[in-house]
Amino acid sequence: MLRPAAQAPAALEAEIPDAGVLDPRDGGPDARALGEAECVLVDAATPGVLDLVRRVRRADASVQPVVVAAEGDRARVERGMLFTPGVGEIWIAAPGEVGPDLLARAARVTGQRRAHLRRQQHVEHALAKLEPSPPRRAVLSDAYLAALLRALPDPVFSVDSEGRVISMNPAGERTFGRAQHEVLRRPLADVVAPVTGELPSFDAPEGGGSEITFRRPDGGMGEGELVVMPVDAGGRRVYAVVLHDLTEERRIQHELEATAGELEVQAAELQEQAADLETALAARARFYWSMSHELRTPINAIIGYNALLLDDIYGPLADQQRAALTRGQKAANHLLELVNDVLDMAKVEAGRIELEPEPVHFPGVLHDLLATVQPLAAERGSTVSVTGEGTHAVRTDPRRVRQILLNLLSNAVKFGEGEPIEIRWWREDDRGVCVEVVDRGRGIAAEDLPRLFSEFSQFGERQEGSTGLGLAISRRLADALRGTLTATSELGQGSRFRLRLPAELPG
Repeated sequence: MLRPAAQAPAALEAEIPDAGVLDPRDGGPDARALGEAECVLVDAATPGVLDLVRRVRRADASVQPVVVAAEGDRARVERGMLFTPGVGEIWIAAPGEVGPDLLARAARVTGQRRAHLRRQQHVEHALAKLEPSPPRRAVLSDAYLAALLRALPDPVFSVDSEGRVISMNPAGERTFGRAQHEVLRRPLADVVAPVTGELPSFDAPEGGGSEITFRRPDGGMGEGELVVMPVDAGGRRVYAVVLHDLTEERRIQHELEATAGELEVQAAELQEQAADLETALAARARFYWSMSHELRTPINAIIGYNALLLDDIYGPLADQQRAALTRGQKAANHLLELVNDVLDMAKVEAGRIELEPEPVHFPGVLHDLLATVQPLAAERGSTVSVTGEGTHAVRTDPRRVRQILLNLLSNAVKFGEGEPIEIRWWREDDRGVCVEVVDRGRGIAAEDLPRLFSEFSQFGERQEGSTGLGLAISRRLADALRGTLTATSELGQGSRFRLRLPAELPG
């Protein structure tokens, strides 16, 4: 990265752990400082940013510079590029666009340029060895040069001053499907036959390059970069022409770009679906909230009048009338329980659950619950016991803890088949607390366990007297308390529900 050291973008350096930082006030980049850099990021706010890029180009023409420009700086940099010679190809990226994908693309481009430069230097070095004297040149031409050209993976031509082919290596024969003797003295343009693009000029003193597409022997299209290098062969002007095949690299690049495009579309679709889902959930929560409030008033009225009738306020009831009212009262209470559960679920989903942390003492809170559930347990023929050692307190919401444990105990009584029920508790190593409610009743089938805490989940015989919301609400309340609620069970062997609570509920 190139920018004043006092303006270090810490977030960007954290994103790129291997980045080095060069201060342009210390003289800017040179070949030694750049080393094996795959990409140079230049802050657009750096004074003389384009002159700095030009110095990067002079130090290492292969490395890809990327100017990191905020929205207001992009236009200024683009205008400056038109009037600053020697800056070459510059990428401009917003700060949010600088990441692994951009750096990987820049690294590939830099790597391709350096590979091309190494090939060019290799050929120049080999050709330079041919120049000392005619005898030496003849020996090398017959042995060393032939072996060298055979080994090169890229097509290499030697071309005279009129653009006619003097030689072609085996890679050229494979690429164009023609033997060397078939192309000798033919114009290079006819041999390569670019479909798009043009051959580089042979007039430039230092050679040149251009990108072309060409047709392969199998009819497919290839992409490549043609590089022309002039060679002084004992006073005779000839040219070495190398074709670097870019077909596979471009194919991979196109696939990556297509995949990136598809991922962007999918990400946009997922965001849209998430927004729609969030809207639907909010609408459902509002509906639950509204309907629950509307239903509670008439249900409470029904329960109240039924209670008056059962208390003989309006006169004595016949046994048949009392039995019918008792069934109606039971149904009304169950309906009120369902409405209250729906209202609690709506509060949880809407984030309206208010938590009031205070010390909750164990086992005191468990003995309070024991007094509440023992009458119902006695009706079912069950006994409920509390086991644990010592005392301990955690700071959490006592109302919500009681709500969770009361639901677990009520379920244990309902489905415990009259067997003993145990409440076990202990202090955790992190000063939290763990409570288990264990029954020896019907148990839960293994295939039903994954959906045990889902809304309105009812299965098998556990539908009796159940709204299907109690465990779902309890799990969400445990999450709100920064705890966990889990279950294990075996059909016919009973169930074990475990509530873990932290030592302190974060404020």
